[in-house]
Amino acid sequence: KSQTPPGSSALLKRSLATMADDKNHEEDEVLDEHEGADAPAAADDDSVEEEAEDLDGEVLDEDEGEEGKGEEVEYEEYEEYEEEEDEGEMEEYDEPPPDPPKKGGFKMDYLVIMVVMAAMTIPLLTSGGPRGPPRLGVFELDQNFYKTVLYPENSWDLGGPNDANVTWAVFFHKPYCGACRRIRPVFHALGNKVNSSEHIRFASLDCVKYRVFCQRAGVDKEPTIRLYGYDKEKARPVAPSSKKKGVASFSRQPLSQWQGVLIAYDVMEWFLGLQYHGLIHEDVEWPDDDTLATSMLEYKTTKAGQQGEKLEVITKWSDDPLGYLTDIDASFQMGLVDDVFADSPVLNGKRLTLLLNFLDVVAHTYPIKEQRERVANLRLLLGNKAEWKEKAYMQQLRSWGHKEPGEPHTESYRWCRSNQEGVGGYPCGLWLLFHTMISNSDRAHAPLTLRTIFEWVQSFYGCIECAANFNEEWEEYNGDGVTDHMDTVTWLWKVHNIVRERLTLEDDTVAAKTQWPSMAECKNCYTEKVQNSSAGPTTEYWVDEEWQKDYIFAYIQETFCQGSDTFVCAAFYDPSVK
Repeated sequence: KSQTPPGSSALLKRSLATMADDKNHEEDEVLDEHEGADAPAAADDDSVEEEAEDLDGEVLDEDEGEEGKGEEVEYEEYEEYEEEEDEGEMEEYDEPPPDPPKKGGFKMDYLVIMVVMAAMTIPLLTSGGPRGPPRLGVFELDQNFYKTVLYPENSWDLGGPNDANVTWAVFFHKPYCGACRRIRPVFHALGNKVNSSEHIRFASLDCVKYRVFCQRAGVDKEPTIRLYGYDKEKARPVAPSSKKKGVASFSRQPLSQWQGVLIAYDVMEWFLGLQYHGLIHEDVEWPDDDTLATSMLEYKTTKAGQQGEKLEVITKWSDDPLGYLTDIDASFQMGLVDDVFADSPVLNGKRLTLLLNFLDVVAHTYPIKEQRERVANLRLLLGNKAEWKEKAYMQQLRSWGHKEPGEPHTESYRWCRSNQEGVGGYPCGLWLLFHTMISNSDRAHAPLTLRTIFEWVQSFYGCIECAANFNEEWEEYNGDGVTDHMDTVTWLWKVHNIVRERLTLEDDTVAAKTQWPSMAECKNCYTEKVQNSSAGPTTEYWVDEEWQKDYIFAYIQETFCQGSDTFVCAAFYDPSVK
């Protein structure tokens, strides 16, 4: 039970006095009131309403001068009248009409209703009104940053829960910041899709418009995400006088801060880590990757999602930025039949396991959801048997919808289309597929994706010499030593360029293969020394010192995330590029 709000004692005393002086009510009027109305406020006698209004005005006046007096007496009186009200409610069910009340009963009912109305009205007046149903979303903070997040005031809750059980995730950003543009979609997706505003809420603060607030909060770099919550050990006491102004009796402190890699999964991993360590309530449920990716891509098409400079590292898109999707599909289809039964009429044991592992990875990293689901289905079909003979295997592929691609000069390929023998086509498309698989892998799974690619090449790629060379490069450049997403992406890119160098030096039948990407494709991928050199970069040979690996990583991600709907790639895909 709540303690009686200030001023209600005066209301009780004045109501008692009014009822004691009212000697003119007759027994039949009392019966009419009980039979025809639920509350005395509905009575025909206008004097009752007028007197209640007078009392309300006088109570408000007394609140200002007598606040805090007689609180213990008020609490006891409030409890007593609540008990009488409860007892009255118990007698209403399926009972015959009560005997006419004795003189004075009407006065007691009227008094109870007045007390209940006061108890309901005064908290609404002091709290700024009802909050309404909780709603999700990212709330734009301004001067209310202090009132809402740090030192909550009852009237500043922005339409949702704001008690000590709520933690706030605040995104500090600048509208023109390209890096902020990279992170903004995943933050908004989380704000719109996380299940519980009872435990965590999301907000953003513009550090250009409200620079002073960001400086006072100690934010000196954007983008920054900070989690604010109530910590009993670190909480600064709120002055008792603040309660008069509606300030809550607690304050929030920064519990953790994110300033990480500009990838959506890095932000997600940060939130999951906070929940694991108890800084976010265990009841908070996070949306799945596909839901987040869809929400991010939808946000990117909005005006707010296009705010700020692009984090552009590709100086010039190709004329066909989505063409690689055709090539990776053709090479994947070819990889299902090429050299599968070259060494044995039966596919079983370790080789079958390696093929199923490869399908598992493709089912998680293919850039199109529909195809990911189809590959997952194929993996289940092929996993139903311990061994496959070629005829049954091919029948299963055809029933699944397998379509073997045409020659490199046909429409089966776009980026890898070529009229020259030994150039483009299936091998070219495989490199694109491998880059795509790793680009769509997250930090934890990228090294495993690379290992699976290596094992598939050793077991199923039809060029034995090529597989042997790849094995040498795996050993020389320590393919097993990659530890995260960036390492994996740049490892495969480096080996790809070393293969291009070897083909240029050893194969006279093909034209020289330049190092990739070119200066025109990604100027920032090269060091400033190379950019400013009149000679330019070394195009036919691998020179490690000429490259900037951070920009290479961004370039690869942007290139092989174009058109992708995976959660990993949603941060890099620009829907405006067709």
